[in-house]
Amino acid sequence: MKVSTRTRRGARIISVALAAVLILSACEPIYTLAAADHRDATPNTRPWWCDSTGGGHGDHTPPDPDPYAGITKGELSWDDCLTNSVWFDAAVDYAQQWPTAGSAVADGWFRVVPYAAGMGTHHRRADSANIDDVFKGYEPEFLMYDGNGSGAELTGMAWWVQSEGAPPDGFKGDNDWWHQHLNVCLSQSGTWIGQGFTAQQCAAVGGVHHPNDDWWMAHAWIMPDWQLKFDVFQNHHPCLPQSGPITDPTDPCWMEAMHGGGH
Repeated sequence: MKVSTRTRRGARIISVALAAVLILSACEPIYTLAAADHRDATPNTRPWWCDSTGGGHGDHTPPDPDPYAGITKGELSWDDCLTNSVWFDAAVDYAQQWPTAGSAVADGWFRVVPYAAGMGTHHRRADSANIDDVFKGYEPEFLMYDGNGSGAELTGMAWWVQSEGAPPDGFKGDNDWWHQHLNVCLSQSGTWIGQGFTAQQCAAVGGVHHPNDDWWMAHAWIMPDWQLKFDVFQNHHPCLPQSGPITDPTDPCWMEAMHGGGH
């Protein structure tokens, strides 16, 4: 198990409190209500965001040693599913405060990484106030947009947490496979130059070297228009190619988003 019984009990208390906040907020608790309805109607199965069929690390190099060796993604327990559902609703509510890249920048976010295939941009708060060693399922550290312009729309989010020697506990269950971005080189202003740099190589291009040995990232594709239903925690979305976002629901990429590769 990823966390102790005591921690799980505490998480359930937090989930109840967050659910109450969501009900009173402007956010419609999509995942929380749907999970409860699913449990009542068909308790022997799980909704898609609580039953991942994906696997592997995608284009990311697995950590060495790989903490997920021998682990198979699949159905979560109902306790874990309901907790994650509350966090997902809260995270969507949080992220939707900045529906465009321009609104995020105007409110203190800045683009660290420009649009990249499968992900979009990576924006973080300029003051780094929310980047630390505490996993907050309700508050992602990065927002992702579908282009580099100010009108680019929100597609996803990512969590970035410091955890020494192993991934953070993160979301409930074993479906959230965290990855690392090691030896990153950023410009003096904090924008992306690349990864896999030595300190000397980064300095040679005027950058600042970040080893990131104890930093971990996870994505959750939970924005209503960008759900990745075969595995909500996959690193890359098939409808965000290098050429730009694909919003046509008849495009084959959306069949892959629903069912995984090969469709």
